[in-house]
Amino acid sequence: MFTQNSPDWGLTVDWSTGQRVPAKARRRPQWSPPPVPGILPKRPLGFFEVLDGGFRLMRRFPGLTYGSAGLGAGLTAGLFALAGAITWYFGHSFLTKLLNSSEEALSGLSFVVQIGAGIVEYLTLAILIVFSGMTSVGAREAFFGRPMTLRQGWQSLRGCRRKLFSAALLMGTAHLVVLAVFLAAAILAGAVGGTVIGLTLGTALVLVWWALTVFFGIRLSLTGCIIAQERVGIFSAIARSWKMTGRGFLQVAGQTVFGFWLANQVIGIIATPAFIYLGGVIGVLSILMLGGGELEGPAVAAVLGTIFTGLFLAIGVLLYAYRAALLATVYFNLRMRSEGYDLVLLAEAEEV
Repeated sequence: MFTQNSPDWGLTVDWSTGQRVPAKARRRPQWSPPPVPGILPKRPLGFFEVLDGGFRLMRRFPGLTYGSAGLGAGLTAGLFALAGAITWYFGHSFLTKLLNSSEEALSGLSFVVQIGAGIVEYLTLAILIVFSGMTSVGAREAFFGRPMTLRQGWQSLRGCRRKLFSAALLMGTAHLVVLAVFLAAAILAGAVGGTVIGLTLGTALVLVWWALTVFFGIRLSLTGCIIAQERVGIFSAIARSWKMTGRGFLQVAGQTVFGFWLANQVIGIIATPAFIYLGGVIGVLSILMLGGGELEGPAVAAVLGTIFTGLFLAIGVLLYAYRAALLATVYFNLRMRSEGYDLVLLAEAEEV
């Protein structure tokens, strides 16, 4: 039978020697307030929660989302304006003769311009790599309810800015090279087999290029977020984006395509009254200018052209801001679903 003279309060057994030694004082954890709920929940998101996450990031970080997209849109518009001015300066006489030659030439040029505008729109999607990478910095802070400005977001990308721009340039160049090869094949077919064959093949190849652009754009859409968050190389980020989007490709494709389409519809509804108002202004000014001088028409046209350009730039800023925010939300949602990243966020929130 075991006997014990007194309770060994405050003692513990040193299992290496078998002796009782004084126990180390245990510090009781002090009370701390619960973690502040973030803009984005720290759990895997549903389909429509991901779509709403893009709008939440836009509302929470207007400077980061609108600011980065505005700078990018302004720079892109300046480059296109410069290219258009150079083209008009050197090809003014040729274009004038072409347009005055026949109505078929005018309709053909209009078709080429429309195709070119669509191609340019898809090529500019490569710049989303930079925007989504910068927005992902704010998206991670959104899980903890912390603010993030455009300047803070730019500073946090120190060390990976060159990789982001290089990845965007690489993506855009790759799409452009494939398009150039397809168009060269169409031109060659037209020179050998006739204009009808060339136009038919060219249209088919442009559609194939469009489908490839959408597919590879979705599979590689997380490259910017991976570079900004995981600080890896360009090709490592491309490989990881391909792997992450391949696990749930249909879900990622649905969220991306539907989100882009939804943003177009919402912004179109918002911008429609502005276009109607400007159309009415143009009609009234056209009536008033019927008896005006020679300088009134060009001056009014220049002012209205500037207004329309500013409106289209504002629409572009809204679209690119939401697209970047949506891609950042998709990235974190995939990590939480497949890698348990929500546990990392919860542990970090408890430590703060």
